[in-house]
Amino acid sequence: MSRRGEQDLKFDINHTRKVYARLQDDESRHIYDCRAMYALTGQSIFLDRIFQQYPQWNEILRKLHSGKKNFLFGAGICGRRMLANSPGCWQGILDNNNSLWGKNVAGLPVYSPEEIRKWPDAQVCLAIHTPGKPEPRYEVMKQLHGLGIEESRIVRVDEFLDSMGIQYFGLREITLEPEEVFIDGGAYDGMTALSFAKWAGDSFGHIFCFEPDVTNQERCRQRLAAISLGKTTFVPKGLWCKSSVLHFDSQGGQGSSLAEEGDVSVEVTSLDEELQGKKVTFIKMDVEGAELAALKGAEKIILEQHPKLAICVYHKPEDIFEIPQLLLSYHEDYRFFLRQYALGGAETVLYAI
Repeated sequence: MSRRGEQDLKFDINHTRKVYARLQDDESRHIYDCRAMYALTGQSIFLDRIFQQYPQWNEILRKLHSGKKNFLFGAGICGRRMLANSPGCWQGILDNNNSLWGKNVAGLPVYSPEEIRKWPDAQVCLAIHTPGKPEPRYEVMKQLHGLGIEESRIVRVDEFLDSMGIQYFGLREITLEPEEVFIDGGAYDGMTALSFAKWAGDSFGHIFCFEPDVTNQERCRQRLAAISLGKTTFVPKGLWCKSSVLHFDSQGGQGSSLAEEGDVSVEVTSLDEELQGKKVTFIKMDVEGAELAALKGAEKIILEQHPKLAICVYHKPEDIFEIPQLLLSYHEDYRFFLRQYALGGAETVLYAI
């Protein structure tokens, strides 16, 4: 190794040690360890280990590997992540979408929920997670009970994920300030903005929502209409380190992101340019891999106002190293917490307070 290479390695190690020293609890350190090992090795087994510290998760795995037949209810994102986390223990999938009946999803047959009667001792794993909207899950539970499936045969992954707390606002160290001004970077459908408004009550000052996907913009505007008039600003742009026009993969959902070969072009902006010194107390970013660039575009705001931050660090393996290092370069006194809100390594959030 060259002398320069040795210096670079030492520099990276020293910065990583500084980040690790700012992690405030064992839960944060465990998540950091798992994500760091995943970043270094690319082996998804380290993402699977994130939840191993929780007894409730270990109990779920124990039930699924007890030798009984298991059916997954729901073939959505949460369900597919559950399949990946616990392969080899599934009989099939139950789904209310009749267009899927008789087909295979992830190599498993999809059945009508009514067909569960053929397996009177089978377990049903409820892997539908709808944060802030429990009604769909209540309906599924009612449906399962109507099919004669008692509570002891239902494996509640949804309850386990609920126990992780409210994403962005459930960490007890996140305290509400008077006239809180919230930046929702990657606003998607506006649900996070609504969650903030509920958390803050009538005392918050303003919400700024940034969302570049055209389909998502309409959903977000509709949700913002439910918040007090004059307390929200919607910006139809993505967040970046500077103002520009970039290629964008517009999926019309949570996965829309900046991409070199995207199907459309979108405007992007920086928080420093867009807000021009306006008060900011809380910044959330879930911008599908553009978090590091967007934080560089908020340097002035962070340096001068020291807002609390909730930043997703799961889109790129290197984010777990680079994002907290950047934040410490702005303020060495930031305290870090890491929390996990979804299966498969998604929805890992770094809090800086």
